[in-house]
Amino acid sequence: MPDPASREATEGAARLKLTSAGEAFNRDVSWEILAQHINDLIIVTDLNGAIFYASPAVRQMGYEPHELIGLTGADLIHPDELPRFLANRPHVHSGDGAFRQDDREHRFRKRDGSWIWLEGNPSLLYGPDGRPASVLNIFRDVTERRLARDALREQARRAEIAEDVAGVGYWRFDVATNAVTWSRQMFLMYDLPPGHVPSLATAMSMTHPEDHDAALARLDLALATGAGWSDHVTRIERPGGETRYLNGRVVCEKDASGKVVAVFGTLVDVTEQRLARQKIEESERRYR
Repeated sequence: MPDPASREATEGAARLKLTSAGEAFNRDVSWEILAQHINDLIIVTDLNGAIFYASPAVRQMGYEPHELIGLTGADLIHPDELPRFLANRPHVHSGDGAFRQDDREHRFRKRDGSWIWLEGNPSLLYGPDGRPASVLNIFRDVTERRLARDALREQARRAEIAEDVAGVGYWRFDVATNAVTWSRQMFLMYDLPPGHVPSLATAMSMTHPEDHDAALARLDLALATGAGWSDHVTRIERPGGETRYLNGRVVCEKDASGKVVAVFGTLVDVTEQRLARQKIEESERRYR
């Protein structure tokens, strides 16, 4: 570790110059004052990624600013994140910033060996000749947000597994937007390609003609009164002409005033059970 004299020389040489001497005020001083009081981590690198300025906020990671001088992101980033991190560099250098939020979130190593999720916001700094000279990156600690999002993704993944095991699909109709949301199992039941959710009218058009009016009446009643239903079997006709029996349950979501804002339903394909029951009933009729 360098002695105090060399440390002072290093930090002095690495001080960021953001403006010319002809400015109305000394922005170097203003920059230092800002960096002392901002919680976000400010990093400035050359175009090759070598750090030559780190704000005092880096102490939140257990480092002193001067300890990062000369290092690159590759020295601090989690190995699993490195390919994505390096893939961002051409976008930064071109100034287009065309990468997703997830591609700006990476794990960085703290001094104690633990990892922290930081979201970067890189931009180019230009020299007096108007050419790119360095990269300014402002990092924000998004560890809690990332962990919460990962937990939701894991919860959704487990819900999909449970849905597949139980054979239950769910749908939701938003009254304000008329938007229909389907779970993955719904596409399997209707034999439709995943990704494109049909409109309510299209979904209703797949209802068997003999069941269509009753299904539409139940939905209208739910929207008007908030009354749901359970154990109603409705037939649908798949694109290939196959008829399936779906057992549905519905509840209505309401706002504080009691107005229905959405209809949420679950469906279970009971075709095999229904056909088996019909065979048993037919066999009993023949027996009698």
